[in-house]
Amino acid sequence: MPKRTEATEKPDETKGTDDRKNRNSEGIGRQPKGEVIPVRIAHVSDTEYEISGLVVERLHERRYCVFDLEGTGPDPDRDRVIQIGAVRMDGGGEPSGRTFAALVRPPIPIPEPIQRLTGIRGEDVADAPAFPEAYRSFAAFAGDSVMVTQAGYEYDGPLLARECALCGIAPPGNPLLDTKALFTYAFPEIDEIPSTDFLVRFFGIDAGDLPRHDALGDALL
Repeated sequence: MPKRTEATEKPDETKGTDDRKNRNSEGIGRQPKGEVIPVRIAHVSDTEYEISGLVVERLHERRYCVFDLEGTGPDPDRDRVIQIGAVRMDGGGEPSGRTFAALVRPPIPIPEPIQRLTGIRGEDVADAPAFPEAYRSFAAFAGDSVMVTQAGYEYDGPLLARECALCGIAPPGNPLLDTKALFTYAFPEIDEIPSTDFLVRFFGIDAGDLPRHDALGDALL
């Protein structure tokens, strides 16, 4: 059965309810070996979407790449990537110690509210690589890992796929897991929207000095 979950924002504090009506999309995750069925995401209302077709076999035997994107705004249909951060993990959830972080030079200006939120200014990305170069480095880092992110079916996945399409690059073939959607499967009795801040409180995670709204900091969190 498809799983319905509420669509909200990412980053949590800047994005309101998802207003993309009747949007159906194929998620990242098509692989030739039959281990992963392409994810289908169907928006059924302004605030809910259904997920179907996600199968990842041998979870504990896989390697994972937990990643996060920062963009010029909250809309994956219009905004552009300005930062990529990622950490590699094994099937037991242990970090490998390998991390990836890259600023990305977007083709549009970074709005002032996003500069304040992320700390990334126009001058910071002036000499950064454009998306194709940054993406190639990220893809090499991720390898064949299962990709994991928070609110990835709403934001990071569509944003990454759109950037690839705009640049004429094939999108990742890796399966994509969304921690927000996974939480709704594991804890269906909880009505609160599983934002990043909620998950930190719920699981008692010590965020320490990790910077928020920083791609690598959020990936490590």
